Amino acid sequence: MSTGKPMRPWGLGRASEDLPEVSLPYATTRLDPSTQLTHFYDEKQRIVEMNDPRVFAALTVSQPGGSTKNAANAEDDSSSGQR
Repeated sequence: MSTGKPMRPWGLGRASEDLPEVSLPYATTRLDPSTQLTHFYDEKQRIVEMNDPRVFAALTVSQPGGSTKNAANAEDDSSSGQR
């Protein structure tokens, strides 16, 4: 049965504010046709090693306890140093 009012998406309550934008550690990318690998280059056209956690690390934020309003946000470090 439709009430005419749009339904709120079920996952919207779990969404958080956008994380701040950061500058990327590379300026351009190129695909190597023979290996199908993407190479990342800085502004001086030097290859940037993307698997080095000192160069690029992603940060996500989660709320312990699910969507509990009183729980503090916690940073999740995605670069564990494992290769």
